[in-house]
Amino acid sequence: MPTVSVIIPVFNVEEYVDRCISSVTRQSFTDIEIIIINDGSTDDSGGKCLEWLKHDNRIIYVCKKNEGAGPARNLGIQMASSEYVAFCDPDDWYDIHFLEMMLAKQKETSADIVICGWHDYDGDLGKVVNSVIPEAYQGQGIHWKWNIRHAVWLKLFRRDIFIKNNIKMPSCIAQDTAIHFFMMAIIEKIAVVELPLYFYLFNRMGSAKNDCFRHTADFFEYVPHGLNLFIDAGLFEKYRINLFVDCLDIINGWYYKIASDIEYAKRWKDKGIGLLHDYFGDTAKLFNSRICLVGSYSLYKSLYPKIYAVDNIGHSFSGLISYMSEKEMIPPDIDNDYRQISLNHDFQKTLIKKIETDHFDFLIIDFLDERFDVITVDGGYYTMSDPFLEADMPFEYQAIHKFDKETIDLWKKSCLLFIEVLKKHFSAERVVLVKNLLAEKYGKYGKLKYYDNIDEIREVNSLLSDYYAYFESNYADIKSVSFCDPNDLYTDEDFKHGCMPWHYNDNYYNKAREIIYDCLNKHI
Repeated sequence: MPTVSVIIPVFNVEEYVDRCISSVTRQSFTDIEIIIINDGSTDDSGGKCLEWLKHDNRIIYVCKKNEGAGPARNLGIQMASSEYVAFCDPDDWYDIHFLEMMLAKQKETSADIVICGWHDYDGDLGKVVNSVIPEAYQGQGIHWKWNIRHAVWLKLFRRDIFIKNNIKMPSCIAQDTAIHFFMMAIIEKIAVVELPLYFYLFNRMGSAKNDCFRHTADFFEYVPHGLNLFIDAGLFEKYRINLFVDCLDIINGWYYKIASDIEYAKRWKDKGIGLLHDYFGDTAKLFNSRICLVGSYSLYKSLYPKIYAVDNIGHSFSGLISYMSEKEMIPPDIDNDYRQISLNHDFQKTLIKKIETDHFDFLIIDFLDERFDVITVDGGYYTMSDPFLEADMPFEYQAIHKFDKETIDLWKKSCLLFIEVLKKHFSAERVVLVKNLLAEKYGKYGKLKYYDNIDEIREVNSLLSDYYAYFESNYADIKSVSFCDPNDLYTDEDFKHGCMPWHYNDNYYNKAREIIYDCLNKHI
């Protein structure tokens, strides 16, 4: 019996399939069977597969009617005789050591699933344009597992996971996503090979992923498929909030792709919301709730994807002293649109006006942006934020340092005024205080280093902690959330907006998202 069965679903890829099969047959680990499922190809893909069948007796070839990659893979899993299964898409290919290194990691760790990194290969440019290596998180928390790329092709599986749990992929696109969350919930251990061992081809003519409008209906097949796996296993309630947030993520991902057709996108989104109601009941009301976000970019990141679901109002790169200052000014211009909006809010004092007129359902706030100093101009106060420092200021100003007693006293006075405004418009349980702090470390999980300015970071965190305590002591019964597990609070060194102490990592954001949504869910 071979050690690994490699399953290749094939449909109309005559231009690419030779490269794929060649990469599998040339693996440095040779004790394998190669199961090729021709899913009703109408080009010469079948002929090419038959040529390979003649030259390698490890190949098993089946031709069937077209049903999609999911059923083709399901058939391959049923046919497999090995303890482990791996998948290769017919337009992609393996590094020569893919199976050798994946199996070695499995033997070393006894993992249920082994994952690796991959190369993004641009079909238009004819070259690798990016390489991705998953972060190895030893805690194996559900948030980390669920955040792993959904694709089956970067993984080595124990075959019995599919068989014992009757896991099958649907016939639509995103068949990987349909089973991903359930599989991550039931397995015990994942191991990571921190090397890119798979070549993923994108920008290929004829790829199923290239026409998003044609496949929007698939959402209503693969999402219920995945949710029903949890229901059938009696696990739906345990993972209710996780699943709801992931459904939001998927809805917004599709909505963003089809937003150019406004009417179609609206009809599709309304149908998607209906699906959420069918499965999640009152929890689905969160989709249309209006949330006022006040705080840092990391607060926004924690609430993604809700931020894109409806027209929420957000204020960042500012603080309570500026929010509660009534004197407005014309903001200077900067090149970054997101930061320009933040600067506009800060200079034009829009937050309190919006709270008083826009009838929000919830307000979520953190004080991470209180790390900035403050300026005063003609009796008004503004935040010396990153956008402020990027702009050419056409006026003179006086800076007030955040650690000065005058600034701290002014902040506390502003805080009390802000609380009075909130009490007029929100019941206490609809205000969520997220106690984010600066990260002291950066890097990758298990390979962390302290920031050089650690003393300054700790001084700022002490100030922020005092501010959080002051807000809580003066606003009884609000919801406060804190998740500063030392293992989670660090900056991913590859964070796309820079390795800075006010940025975190995906595992932290995923945990924060679940906790915050759980707070909201209790008061919809």
